[in-house]
Amino acid sequence: MSYTQGLRHFGERPVPVKCPKCAHIANQRAAKLRKNTPLKCPHCGLEFLPSQCPRIGG
Repeated sequence: MSYTQGLRHFGERPVPVKCPKCAHIANQRAAKLRKNTPLKCPHCGLEFLPSQCPRIGG
């Protein structure tokens, strides 16, 4: 595996995120969290920013 492939896999790794509305924990891509792009809860459909999450990570 090359260095750039390793970095790509690092950004694609799943990170558990807790929804601020329903408290459902779902895996989101690490790159989305780093860029602070809106996330969508698969359980309730709420769109929120990573900065609004009560729990990110393990």
